[in-house]
Amino acid sequence: MKQSLLFLGFLLLPFYFNAQIVVVEKKNKIELVGGIQPIKRHKVELTRFEKTYCLNYIDTKHKSSYEYKSFCFDDLEGSFDSFYNTIIKGFEDLPEDPVNISFPNCNVEFKFSSSLGTSYVEFFHYYNGNVGTSVLISKSKWERLFGRDKT
Repeated sequence: MKQSLLFLGFLLLPFYFNAQIVVVEKKNKIELVGGIQPIKRHKVELTRFEKTYCLNYIDTKHKSSYEYKSFCFDDLEGSFDSFYNTIIKGFEDLPEDPVNISFPNCNVEFKFSSSLGTSYVEFFHYYNGNVGTSVLISKSKWERLFGRDKT
């Protein structure tokens, strides 16, 4: 009798431990708004967590290694749409001087150029005395980055 109770106890023990495991659903997820990879090793992504957007990119300055860098901003009073529209306007106007935008903890300079009838933007991310550089991004890729090519 003692052996059968011991056997029954060991048989039920795994069910007891499994009942204590609960799967927790993560309600706030980081969402990928859009991403591009104009050149094989240089990727640019725009992600969103609640009302905070982050532009993540691989610095083109480093040829032998992948250095991921990013800058973030909160979408307060339509700043996301304002940022997008400022760059789209730059594609159309092609200003000679760079467009400087100040983000929390950094400044970003957007330089526009045109080659063979296609407009491009390249940004320079200034933070803590360092500079990160993006790859050239065309208007259609900028729209894809911001998820605007889907509509």
